[in-house]
Amino acid sequence: MKKLIIYSLLLFIVTGFYSCLDDKNNFDYKQVNELDGEILNIDIAGYEVNVGEELTISPTFKFTIDKENPDVSYEWYLDGKKLDVTAPSYTFSSDKYGIYELTYAVVDNKTGVKFSLSTKITVTSAYLKGWAILSDVNGRSALSFIKVKTVKKLYYDSDGREAYKDSIVYEEVEKDIIPDLGTEPRRLLESTGYWDLAYQDLNSGEEVLYDELVVMQGSKWVELNGNSLMKSVYTEEEFNGDIPDDFSPVDAVMTYSSKFLFNQNGYIYYNQRAVANDFHAGFYLSDPIWGGTRFKKMYGIQKFNDYMRTIPVLTTDNSLQYIWDGGLTYDFPTIHMNTLVYSGNVYEIVDDEGKGDSRFQNMEYEIINMLPASTEKDDWYDTCMPRWVALLKKDGNYFLRNFSLDTYFVNPPVKVGDYFEKNIKSEMFTDYKDMVVFQNKRYVVIANGAELWYCSTIDEGDSGIKIKLEDGDSLPGEIVSLSYLDINFNTEKEPVNGHLGVAFANGEFRIYEVIEQKTGDTATEVTLKKLYPNKVSDLQGDNKFGTIVDAIYKFGDCLKITVFK
Repeated sequence: MKKLIIYSLLLFIVTGFYSCLDDKNNFDYKQVNELDGEILNIDIAGYEVNVGEELTISPTFKFTIDKENPDVSYEWYLDGKKLDVTAPSYTFSSDKYGIYELTYAVVDNKTGVKFSLSTKITVTSAYLKGWAILSDVNGRSALSFIKVKTVKKLYYDSDGREAYKDSIVYEEVEKDIIPDLGTEPRRLLESTGYWDLAYQDLNSGEEVLYDELVVMQGSKWVELNGNSLMKSVYTEEEFNGDIPDDFSPVDAVMTYSSKFLFNQNGYIYYNQRAVANDFHAGFYLSDPIWGGTRFKKMYGIQKFNDYMRTIPVLTTDNSLQYIWDGGLTYDFPTIHMNTLVYSGNVYEIVDDEGKGDSRFQNMEYEIINMLPASTEKDDWYDTCMPRWVALLKKDGNYFLRNFSLDTYFVNPPVKVGDYFEKNIKSEMFTDYKDMVVFQNKRYVVIANGAELWYCSTIDEGDSGIKIKLEDGDSLPGEIVSLSYLDINFNTEKEPVNGHLGVAFANGEFRIYEVIEQKTGDTATEVTLKKLYPNKVSDLQGDNKFGTIVDAIYKFGDCLKITVFK
């Protein structure tokens, strides 16, 4: 009996075991659709559009199983809220400034599995960035603006995969935007705001003022809102009614922490800002800096990090010194008082022994021009030191000097960091007009009469190359001024070249792509490809702006000086 029971139990266990095996072998596996690769044709790096501008996004995808005709539905979300859109494409537009999060989702209707991808869309003013042109129209100041549009251009990376890069087009121009701007136009200056504004977490619809545009003229200087180009203030109003005698400003340097006005008589007036996100949170002192010392010249700086604290000045004995601009924001937006102890004071550039650097003392050189070149040879915008490129003349010979100031330490004194100097061709200066520095690309462009010249700022063997034009094109005559858009952005196959703005005496303005032909790191030929005017812009009218006195590229966000995106 016991044996029978044992045999029965064994039979039951064995039968159950085989039954389990049979169940597993007959399990009905269902294959599930998955993405074959990634969702394409949507840039996760983000998009930038103007207020009112439409942006259409049409993502693409492939499934591992249903590749040809998948049974799917589409969902779109804006800032986390589901939109009433079920199409595979979506057209975005907004009449408010801000940063928006857009999410695309494709749903497999058979399984309910959802695949999604998000991107950010930054909505800015139509005047945030572009080419600003200042003209004299019968003595009246006229401001015109060539708008920038960024489009996505398809290319293929080294693995043959689809990828997209930003391509810039210039198709829309507005002439003589502001009535009653002033008279006797002279120059334009972009005053950029705090460098970290671009990385703040902004709510949709919130307006951010990244910059202002300063119109220098014989009548009152006027500072314009960077978004609307409407008047913010007359510069002289920031003296609070205590305007100095013989006040006639001819130049200015404006940073997120300070403003400096250079007067015709050589005096410099100082305005210390209280906060970094308000362009007018301060006022000018009616007494000039440094005990009423007169200077020959003041030079610009691009303050987009906390190391940019030196404003170069040329003394009456032809020594290059600097004004300290130490204002820092340890707790945004307040500029802390303990960082201002040395601000507004003038200091010598010193050598390793702490004495005045002889290369900048009582110089025998004439400084023809000197411009900031902040990113030259440095790693990134948040660590690079202030840098300049200078054109010099001595005994009929010409030189290019590229140097930085080591401002790593919080307080003065400051000594030279990198230093490079070379002879350059005198042919570039028979009728010198202007210079621009492409600091990311490491070269300058010099205007000489009706000619354009290229010169590397780092290659000792390059003493100057005359620039050619593509397709047999020619320049329309004498050059008035130069402006630039330097682009720190490259794809694997297509490097993005710098853009050069050229204003001519006949009232024309052109934008060119600067194309370098190199052997190794040395340029052997440089050509220009015309981008503006073009067929689309021609439909809006002629390329005439009156008597142009100045033109600049308005970067808007100061980080765009070093980073294009």
